[in-house]
Amino acid sequence: MKGTLIVDVGSRLGAVLYAVYSYSSGLVNAIGIEMNEDFCKLQKRVIENNGMEANVKVINDDVRKQAKVVSAADVIVLHNVFSFFLPLADQTECWEFLRKSTRPGTAVISNPAIEAITEHLILSFSISDWLEKIETGYLVAQYAGVNQDLFNDCVKLTLYKVKHRDEAR
Repeated sequence: MKGTLIVDVGSRLGAVLYAVYSYSSGLVNAIGIEMNEDFCKLQKRVIENNGMEANVKVINDDVRKQAKVVSAADVIVLHNVFSFFLPLADQTECWEFLRKSTRPGTAVISNPAIEAITEHLILSFSISDWLEKIETGYLVAQYAGVNQDLFNDCVKLTLYKVKHRDEAR
């Protein structure tokens, strides 16, 4: 776990970054990539005020300009990215960029499922050729127990693994 890099694309207020720091006791590195300058300033203030600077960073930029960070990620978190903020052509470019920039074996966690948020786009590849969907329903059920609300929230998260280039068709 030590040295793992989690990248949150569209980190907004930084909740994923702070959770990574807290739950890993500062052993995992987290980088947020956020286009909104005001959100970045807020995140930086929280990071500094809570002594997280050694392991948590935020970058005020378009993800398409952060190939080095994306390609270094062990885990990428995508929560309602692109669809609400970008025109269709830019959304398509972002997905094309992510496919080209992610390393085989990288875990991708998305809400909603990537298939659902890209179905209206014309991509040069199929999601199933790029990503392997990992079944997590049993883990969600185990974690949520009898709490149906928790189950309903957690089951919306979809886990993928970036396929090796020779696995893609």
